[in-house]
Amino acid sequence: MAQTNYTPRQIFMLTRQGTRTPSTAFFDDSVAKLIKYKTKITDRTKLHENDIQAIENWVPAIDKTGDSSLIRKGRNEIKKLAIRIRQALPNLFKRQYDSDSYDVLTTPETRCVLTGQTFIQNVFQDETITNIPICDPTDILLMIEDLKQTDTNCEETGTYDKNQIIKFWAGNNMADVMQRVAVKMGIDSTELDPEIITIMYEVSVYESSIDKSAISPWYSVFSQEDLEILENADDIFWYYLTGYGNPFNAKLACPMAIRLEESFKKKINGEGPDGVFYFAHNTNILSLCIMLGLGDGDVPLTFSNYKYMKDPNWRSSRYGPWAANFMVVFLEGPQKYYKVSFYFNEKLTPITLHDGSSCTECPWLDIQHNLLAFISDNDCVNFVATNTVKNYKDTNPYWYSSTKTTYKLVSAKEIIVPHLDYKPIQIVTLNRHGTTSSTRYFTTKMLPLLENLKEKITKKAKMTQLDIQAIKEWRQSSEYKLNDKDLVQKGREEIKQLALRIENIKKPEYEGESENQKFKNSDSMKKVVKRVNVKMGSDDINYYEVSIMFEACRYERSFYDESIPPWCSVFCQEDLEVLEYLDELLWSYSIGYSTPFNIKLACPMAIRLLKTFDEKINKKKGPTGSFHFGHRTNVMSLHVMLGLGKNDSPLTSSNFDDMRNRKWRSAMFSPWAANFMAVLFENANKDYIVAFYFNENITSITLGVGSQCTECPWSDIEKKLQAYIIVSRQNIIEGSKSQTLARCDSESHVFFDLDPG
Repeated sequence: MAQTNYTPRQIFMLTRQGTRTPSTAFFDDSVAKLIKYKTKITDRTKLHENDIQAIENWVPAIDKTGDSSLIRKGRNEIKKLAIRIRQALPNLFKRQYDSDSYDVLTTPETRCVLTGQTFIQNVFQDETITNIPICDPTDILLMIEDLKQTDTNCEETGTYDKNQIIKFWAGNNMADVMQRVAVKMGIDSTELDPEIITIMYEVSVYESSIDKSAISPWYSVFSQEDLEILENADDIFWYYLTGYGNPFNAKLACPMAIRLEESFKKKINGEGPDGVFYFAHNTNILSLCIMLGLGDGDVPLTFSNYKYMKDPNWRSSRYGPWAANFMVVFLEGPQKYYKVSFYFNEKLTPITLHDGSSCTECPWLDIQHNLLAFISDNDCVNFVATNTVKNYKDTNPYWYSSTKTTYKLVSAKEIIVPHLDYKPIQIVTLNRHGTTSSTRYFTTKMLPLLENLKEKITKKAKMTQLDIQAIKEWRQSSEYKLNDKDLVQKGREEIKQLALRIENIKKPEYEGESENQKFKNSDSMKKVVKRVNVKMGSDDINYYEVSIMFEACRYERSFYDESIPPWCSVFCQEDLEVLEYLDELLWSYSIGYSTPFNIKLACPMAIRLLKTFDEKINKKKGPTGSFHFGHRTNVMSLHVMLGLGKNDSPLTSSNFDDMRNRKWRSAMFSPWAANFMAVLFENANKDYIVAFYFNENITSITLGVGSQCTECPWSDIEKKLQAYIIVSRQNIIEGSKSQTLARCDSESHVFFDLDPG
């Protein structure tokens, strides 16, 4: 599937159920009407004698006990599909199936659930997997059939849709079909109508799809042209119901377009599952054709232009057969260059890019451009926010909230140590305090306002009753305390004095507050406020009130790791990402790379590291462990010291969209209980290496020559720290007019407190 020098990193897949039986209603109503036509064939028939006999002896091969049920053939289709996928992409299925490594979801219908179970069991070669996640009936990602009801113009367009089918049935094409069938059966055409013709056709299709070796006898009453006309009737139906015939239908793919773009974006950041597998319906598959611009024609399909559309681009049988599947493979190449390939029904499918060119192995940035353009053109973010009535408990929420992110979310599951011939001889750590209570100001001044905001939820609210009830019944957590957030108890006065000395240096004014304020007034933030108003059915909620709800959401989530705080349900993922970025601006300028002065802030810790390891190696003295406890700012400064998380350009109030894949992520760097560890290892030959860990994740370090390492020779780390100290000292001297300098020649001020919040 992929180029030889590219490695598949994620598969994103949507599959329709395999071959199924028709509904019980179809058998009871429609098939029953067909029975009497077995004996209507006369001597004037044009049918072959064998065909006549087959119709007269016909017994429905359709299982009337199964109500749209998956049949054995349907399961085999899905089983074989899963086996082919595993064989094509073996590296994506090395892990055992679990919800962290693989995202699986199906619509509630039994046929879709069985399709999903069959696929998952076979793609993972594990028949013990008997349960897969089932979506809520209000989940707009997969349950898209009812979305049209939200559009005020859909009643008018829906009427037009129905009229096209009615006119097709009453038109010349269907009249010609009825005439030819009547001649074949030797009966008068007045004994036929479009309904019975459609039943004959559907019975033929169902019976032949159930067993290819036993062609339904009713096929014999049709010519090839008849079958093409009846297929065209189906194409017209789907063209207006799900396809290009109704401009609103593009919005049906909005949730999936957003999910697809987010999924690959997270994978680039080292997050997310290896596989995403959804199981749903024909409508879901066809909606993705619009998302990618497939099957669009120069002129629309109508009841009257069949003769001019002999080979239409829009073919429902091409894109949406039984077991139809849509698959996207995300590929990583040399130097972290990413490509994407799309498949419909396992066929590699060319995609037209924004510049008019097409590709089958497409650069990710071009595909991302297409997706973001689709999302923007169809106002997808607002559409999803308006229609999201799904209970937050049933979603996969976005819980990254800058420095108030819960530690469990970003920490390593286990600490990776170097190979066995090295043993640790010294550790230096810096730990941020664990989760704290909120500030006294938030508790006493802001939190009580949430009681008033409860009353702003109206009957127009786009939330489930469960969410509304949870907000209405919300009470302050016992974890909120009236005392202010605790500071680190050791060295508080030294920290204050250090902060004062830093202020005496000619430090450039950082633009954090300015950029932060600008972003509060940006279009991105205005959309957040608008979406929250829509969710709550209100029109007068402002940014300040939104910020209070967000603080309550993320504080209460951090109090209890597995909780779903009621106030979180007013936000969609886009909202939470925007609000997170507001904090990112603050930290990027106050402690990160966006302000040049910040490079010197970790200088005392660099000296401490250098001295501690040097004494252990050369003088064989010093402690086995050196433990420090400070603030989020201390931990973030160490990222700057080691050159981690640096973007090519600074974060600003105007480049949120461009920085969605940013390297600077305070949620990853400094959540509650954030920690940094530098561990010195020694082997029998007295060789020394150093490994750095952030939040227990072993971290790759770039050395002076540009190479990277996770188990780094001490000599290289020594040079890196020395170079950092030299640069920091020079910056301090150049930026100072006073002899009272916060000089980078001492380890006495390892801690500082520059928390802007």
